[in-house]
Amino acid sequence: MELTRREFGKNSILGLVLLSCTEFFTGVLSGCTWPKNLYQNILSYTTLGLDAFQSIISLLTASGIIIPVEGAAISTVVALVKAGFADLQVAVTNYEAAPAANKTTLLGKISTALAVLQAQLGTFWANLSLPTGTKVSLLVQGLLGIIVSTLAGFATQLPPPAASATARSVNVLARLGVTAQKRTPAEFKKDFNSLLIQGGYPQYIVR
Repeated sequence: MELTRREFGKNSILGLVLLSCTEFFTGVLSGCTWPKNLYQNILSYTTLGLDAFQSIISLLTASGIIIPVEGAAISTVVALVKAGFADLQVAVTNYEAAPAANKTTLLGKISTALAVLQAQLGTFWANLSLPTGTKVSLLVQGLLGIIVSTLAGFATQLPPPAASATARSVNVLARLGVTAQKRTPAEFKKDFNSLLIQGGYPQYIVR
C-alpha cells in the first residue's frame, strides 16, 4: 500500500548512511564507486537536504531578507519546497515496498519527484530577488546549487521523467550555474557546511 505525504511525515528518516566507495549503481566516477543502494541514499539525503534548505531559510530570515509573514508569496514557495522533499521520500518508500510488477511505474514517480523538487527550488531562488553579486546572494546561490546539483546527480541514475519536467530542472541548473553531481549524503554535508563556514555563517551548518 502506498503511503500518503501525511502518513509518511510520521516516520522521519533519521541519520546518514555512510557507505564506502565500492560499487556504482551505474558507471564509475573518479575511481570511486557509487553505492548500490541508491534509494537509501536518496532517503537519507531528503532529510539532510530539507535540513540544509531550512538552514538557508534561517540565514535569510536572520539577515532580514525573508520576513516570516503568513500568506506571503515566499512563504508559499517555501511550503512547496518542503512538500517536495516529503513527496520524494514518499515516492522512494513506496518504490522499495512495492512488488516487482509495480516498480517500473513507481520508479517514474521518483524521477518526477526529483525534477519537480529541483524546479521548486528554482522558483524559490527566483522569488528571492536578491541583489546580484552581494555576499549573501552569492552564498545562497552556492548553497542552493549544492542542493539542486545533488538532486540532479540522483536523477542521472534513473529513467528520465516527462520532457516538461526535465526541461524545468535543467533550466534551474543553468540559472544556478551548476551541473549534476553524484554525492553521498556525507559528501553533501561536507560540501554544504564548508561553503557556509567559508561564507562566515558556521552557525547554520547541518548536523
